Amino acid sequence: MTKSLMTVKEFIESKYRSLGGMVPAHEVETVVIASELDPDAPLTSETLATAERAFVKRIPEVLLQPTSISELGVSISRAGQDALRLYYRTKCRELGIENLLDGADRPKVTIY
Repeated sequence: MTKSLMTVKEFIESKYRSLGGMVPAHEVETVVIASELDPDAPLTSETLATAERAFVKRIPEVLLQPTSISELGVSISRAGQDALRLYYRTKCRELGIENLLDGADRPKVTIY
């Protein structure tokens, strides 16, 4: 019996799980739609590259979400802001994606 390949959707869910906390279904859908991939397609070298790029592009949105939520004695946490920013910076450089979080490309203003 051969093991089936991970699907695109499963890969994206695993990327969100690696950040800690819950896997938001709407975020998974957003990544799939942005990458124009079939969520049930097997993960291949081509679909992996596309799905990973789409996931990394969503990280600035993830940074806007709270790092932890507590309600009725239940607490859910995800990776800290600094760790997520470092991961984002590294993956942008690795994948050739524009880093939207670093202000190096912003024009400098001098006030006299």
